[in-house]
Amino acid sequence: MRSFKEFHPLTQALFFISVLIATMFDMHPILLMISIIAAALYTGYIGGIKALLKTMELMLVTSIMIIIINPLISHEGITVLAKLPDGNDLTLESIIFAAAAALMMSGAVYWFYCINRTFTSDRIIYLFGKITPKLALMISMTLNFMSKFKSHLEELKAARYSEKTSSKLINSINIISSLLQWSAENAVDTADSMKSRGYGLKKRTGYTRFKLTSYDVVYMLIILLADFYLWLLISTGNLSFSYYPFFEIESNGITAMSGYIVYAVLCVIPFFTDVKGDIKWRYMTSKL
Repeated sequence: MRSFKEFHPLTQALFFISVLIATMFDMHPILLMISIIAAALYTGYIGGIKALLKTMELMLVTSIMIIIINPLISHEGITVLAKLPDGNDLTLESIIFAAAAALMMSGAVYWFYCINRTFTSDRIIYLFGKITPKLALMISMTLNFMSKFKSHLEELKAARYSEKTSSKLINSINIISSLLQWSAENAVDTADSMKSRGYGLKKRTGYTRFKLTSYDVVYMLIILLADFYLWLLISTGNLSFSYYPFFEIESNGITAMSGYIVYAVLCVIPFFTDVKGDIKWRYMTSKL
C-alpha cells in the first residue's frame, strides 16, 4: 500500500482543503481538538519528535499570548471571574474563546507543516500550472525557497562564525544582506529558467508521473462523503456551539458523536495510510 506522499495531487489537495476549512472556519471545540491531535500525530510521524516539539514550542508561546491578551480586550460573556484594573470584567467565556482560537491556530500550523512535507512543488505545478501558471510557479517557488533559505542561512552562519567582528549587530546585518542578495538572484535564475523552457505557454506539453489510481478514487470518495456528512450535521444544527454570551455545546447524542467519529476518520487518513504502508513494507522485507 502506498504512503500518503505518493497519492495523486488531487487527492492530497482535496484532503488538505477539507481539514483546513474545518479547522480554520468552524471553531467547534471538539472538532478543533480532533484536528490538532491528528495533525500532531502526522507531524510527529513524518517529521519526527524533534519537528513535533519544535513546532509545539512555537505554538505554545503564541497560544499563551492569545489566551492572555484576548480576555483583556474582549469582555463578553456572563460568567464574571474578576474585575480588571480598568473596571472591565474578566469573563470565563473570553478565556474559553481564546483557548479555542489558540487550538485553531495550532491545528492550522501543524497541517501546513504536513502540507510542506507532502504537497511538493511539482504537485502544485501539476494541479494549477494549466489554470494559473504564474500563481502556481509563485507558490512552488515560495515553498521550495523556505527550505533553501534555512539551509543557506546555516551556511552563512557557519562561514561567519570564524570571522572576528566588533559587533554581533554588524555580523547579523551582513548575513541578512547576503541572504537578500542570494534570494533575489535565486528568484531571477528560476524565472529565467522556467521562461526558457516555455512554462506557461498554452500549447506547451510536459511529462507528468502522476496517475489517478483506484486508491485515489476510493479515498476521494471517502473524503467527499465525510465532508458532505459533516456539512449536513452543521447545517442542521447537530454540531452547534456558542461561546457568547455563555459557552455551550449543543449535542444531540449519537448524531453528534457520529460526526466526531467521521471527522476523526477523515483527519487520520494520512497517518493511517503511512502506518499501514510501513507495517506492510516491514512485513514483506522480513520475509526476504
